[in-house]
Amino acid sequence: MEVKIPSFVYIQRGAFGKLKKVLEKIGSENPMIVTDPVVSEILKDRISGLGIEKILVNEASILEARRVVLSLSYSDVDAIIGIGGGKVLDVSKVVASELNVPFLSVPTTASHDGIASPVASFKEGGKPVSITTKAPIAVIADLEIIESCPRRLIHSGFGDLISNITAVKDWRLSRDLTGESYNEVAASIATIPAYLLIAKANGEFDLIKDLELLLRGLIMSGVAIAMVGSSRPASGAEHKFSHALDYLGYGNATHGEQVGLGTIIFEFMY
Repeated sequence: MEVKIPSFVYIQRGAFGKLKKVLEKIGSENPMIVTDPVVSEILKDRISGLGIEKILVNEASILEARRVVLSLSYSDVDAIIGIGGGKVLDVSKVVASELNVPFLSVPTTASHDGIASPVASFKEGGKPVSITTKAPIAVIADLEIIESCPRRLIHSGFGDLISNITAVKDWRLSRDLTGESYNEVAASIATIPAYLLIAKANGEFDLIKDLELLLRGLIMSGVAIAMVGSSRPASGAEHKFSHALDYLGYGNATHGEQVGLGTIIFEFMY
């Protein structure tokens, strides 16, 4: 199985400025930016400075992704640049896959591991739906931009990353009980950053200074998913718990908050 993982990863202050360099390296001459109205306004100077056309999305749905695909089907767009949070990136992944062009991920938050994974997640009829897409060819995470996002979204990223610990335990249990295929390398890639993050949190941890560690962990989580062609390294009972909360309509917690709580609950079961 051919594994597609990001060829370019920039996690630093000013990383946004690397975007044009990456486009040149992949030979893109007519890229398209996919973003939402809020991010478009907040980053209007940076985005306009690129001189690249943009298309706005209003929601994270399969229907919205199809709308964008249809609007670009007869264009000569040769790369999709998703700039935004999880919703924008999920739509961008689907669009890039349908158009069969490279996808560049430019996250504006650190709230989820979807920034580098080949899986797009939507809610259709109140139910979670996952679509396998292509992994980004590049992840460009500008710390200056991400540092300014609400702290709650960064906390959410912590929850999503530590959930890999129980996800991998579930995976190993299934291997032992059912003979399910298991990959120790992918499991290690998914969990080692989570354990490192917990070790830092037990000592001196600075939410902003150690943001790079969180982002690297979230990216590695996406790489682990791409390696096995499944969300198994990053999704177990704690994600089922989160989906159940979504079904029942409880509260307004973020995905990372929900799976983080689920991780604590199911960790006790081990």
